[in-house]
Amino acid sequence: ELNTQMPAVFVVAAPQLSEEQKRFDWDRRLTMKWGTSDIGEILTVLERQRPEAKLFHQSEKGSTAFDLRYQEEREPACFFASLSRQLADTKKVDRVGVSISLGEAAVLTTLLKQGALVTTGWIARAVHS
Repeated sequence: ELNTQMPAVFVVAAPQLSEEQKRFDWDRRLTMKWGTSDIGEILTVLERQRPEAKLFHQSEKGSTAFDLRYQEEREPACFFASLSRQLADTKKVDRVGVSISLGEAAVLTTLLKQGALVTTGWIARAVHS
């Protein structure tokens, strides 16, 4: 989600409840706020400049991590993303992982580049056509 009121992109993931019904447990969703440097780190993997990126954010409430890897050995080749959160008080860890096809990665690359323009203030808002 691109937030045009705040210079950030919010990554949101939820665990899947049922494979057959494609339903998700949005009450247990994980969220990570990305700034411009985070977006740049992820774009280097999506554009295959390097095979992997790891983001780590820490606060009083706990820590959140995002990993993205290119999996060339898979057939068909794809990316794998993992978002996890560890609560500071209970040390409980929640994790959500998802495969990203090359086509989905192409769209995500375009969206993140647009997000980088907005978060840097180079354009006021996302372009709508």
